[in-house]
Amino acid sequence: MTKTLPKPFSHMYMTKLIADQLVPFIKNPETMPPVTCLYGLPGCGKTEFAKVFSSNFALITDYHAMNEYSDAHVRSKAFANDLKADTNTNVLSFSDDKQKCFNHVTILDEFHDLNKRAQASFKTRFDRIKNNDRVIIVINTKEKQSAEDVLHEAIFSRAHCINLDLPVTKAYSRFLSKKFKNLTSAQIYSFLPDMRRIQRENKLISC
Repeated sequence: MTKTLPKPFSHMYMTKLIADQLVPFIKNPETMPPVTCLYGLPGCGKTEFAKVFSSNFALITDYHAMNEYSDAHVRSKAFANDLKADTNTNVLSFSDDKQKCFNHVTILDEFHDLNKRAQASFKTRFDRIKNNDRVIIVINTKEKQSAEDVLHEAIFSRAHCINLDLPVTKAYSRFLSKKFKNLTSAQIYSFLPDMRRIQRENKLISC
């Protein structure tokens, strides 16, 4: 059973348990913790949620896939240029009077690709995040794996972690069949929870 999400998040499929954790941050985005970690199996909607959240509530989105950086470049590039902890920007409003309450939201995608030592190098910067900035960490986990298994303990202790894994159900496969029109619900159901395979198979058929 899914819970209806406020627009523009309504296109996303979430269980009531997941929505109950995310809807309070959608309705009152300023309550989102300084560092939030979204984790789960590949393709469950972590990066999509982070990008939609940021586009609606931040003046500037800093998106960076950590798998594009070698360990040696994490500090110089991600720290110096991307985490805007010391930057002040005037807060503006939406045309529909909804306020963009953050100056920056920094999305650190594929954070699991950093080794534990490289992850730990972010801890000091995370402690300096200003009230009108937020950081969202996105990590992939395997089945029965938690965020604590993937994150350095210093980062885990600083992050509010939300599991976005979705159960393998026929209702979920029917939802996905509307998105991946080249596959039947039965095919999608047989591939779940491997969203990467669903995306790959749908693309192969379309070619």
